[in-house]
Amino acid sequence: MSTGVSDRSAARIEPPDRREAPPDDRLREIRDRDRPGGAWISRRSIQAADSYGVAAVLPCGERVIVRPARPRDAGMIQTYIQALSPASRHNRFLGSLNELSANELYRMTHADSCARPEALLAEKVENGGRIMIGEARYALLPAGLGSEFAVSVAEAWRRKELGTLLIGIVACRAKALGARYLAGDVFQSNEPMLKLTRTSGFTRTEPVTGAGLVRVTKDLSLVNAAQPCGTRLADSWMIAA
Repeated sequence: MSTGVSDRSAARIEPPDRREAPPDDRLREIRDRDRPGGAWISRRSIQAADSYGVAAVLPCGERVIVRPARPRDAGMIQTYIQALSPASRHNRFLGSLNELSANELYRMTHADSCARPEALLAEKVENGGRIMIGEARYALLPAGLGSEFAVSVAEAWRRKELGTLLIGIVACRAKALGARYLAGDVFQSNEPMLKLTRTSGFTRTEPVTGAGLVRVTKDLSLVNAAQPCGTRLADSWMIAA
């Protein structure tokens, strides 16, 4: 996998309306403490995360959902990828690409195993419908000690902290699967992504020979395992996937 296009800004996230919360003691409202002024997000416990997503309010005031992809999402994902600029698709997939193959769409919407889950989709809820505005993928490496990841954000949604939110959720989930580090390959020319990974706690570990890429790595021991994504507990609210 590769890392993809990125965004960044100072986050200020607040809890959504509690009245929408179902009566389930596994639902939690949690605040990200990994970054100053971090995002208020809402999610099920790790055990139930595959069926339910994360709700957050971005610094601009927009409410978004991050949830696992489902087979019915294939068309929406393809439309999203096609709408990215050629440069964004090149950065995300490390090469020229206009649209995803049927096999790649299947892999994004179906989990091969716990080690290679389906993609995570970021959506904006608008007029009762959902618009895809970003995506992330992660998969454990063969030895199980690390996890590779990839992320992209729609052009209009960059510099709004969505990329930071996606990376934080991926880091949380990868550590829950036993990964000790998160890693991705980034084009040396993709300075926005390199800047995002630096501010998200990644370090450059090695260049990828002959490909114009560098590898970035984050130590997941810095992510609090006791509370998902390094958070403290607060009130409950959840959006079903």
